Amino acid sequence: MTGRLAAMMVVLLAQAAPHGALAGTIGGLPVTPVSPAPMVTVPALDETGCRVPMLVWRCRNDALTLVYAFDMDVAPETAGALRLWVEQEGRVLSDPAAWPLTASHRNATVPAAAAAELLRAAQDGAEVLLRLDDPATGSELRDRFALTDVAPALAALPCTP
Repeated sequence: MTGRLAAMMVVLLAQAAPHGALAGTIGGLPVTPVSPAPMVTVPALDETGCRVPMLVWRCRNDALTLVYAFDMDVAPETAGALRLWVEQEGRVLSDPAAWPLTASHRNATVPAAAAAELLRAAQDGAEVLLRLDDPATGSELRDRFALTDVAPALAALPCTP
């Protein structure tokens, strides 16, 4: 029964995970995408407990967009106080700023300047750190992402220039 339960969990996670995920595991369980889709998903390097942070590049209206899925509830009234930024090897690539949150308030759309820096880092196969400071709660998130092997997947997206 335990093996059957584990197999069911893998199927559920694979269906819940964004299609086209590069992630080998989510929550420690293996992921197999159900079907291909025009997106590239990169999981954070570190286990974070109950969060599953990811970077998601996808095609929207023929344009490449990037979402930072930090996977933490943010109260709508404090959303403007959040500060997010990108670092690489201790160097700040994008100034701390309020990034627009998605409707779920668990993700942020990466602004064009920061998205361009992350795209350059992906082309270089670099590791980056995304930071989120929430002055309303005093919490800070630090999620590391290895962008090695991401450039070919991004180049294969139909909306990549």
